[in-house]
Amino acid sequence: MRDSDDVAARKAEAQSCRHNTDLFDESEPSKKALISGIRNFGHILVSKIVWVASMCAVIVAGSLLILD
Repeated sequence: MRDSDDVAARKAEAQSCRHNTDLFDESEPSKKALISGIRNFGHILVSKIVWVASMCAVIVAGSLLILD
């Protein structure tokens, strides 16, 4: 009797742990779209940061050439 209770408790705990990781489960379309949107936003943000950094480098290089 106790073994079956332990097994039932372990199954319930495993299901609750599995429920907590549902955010990263890409099987549902809405979650898949959300994760895809977050990835796209991250890529856009990184590309904008790289663009701004390259423009700053061009301005600094140009000003160094003018000052020499």
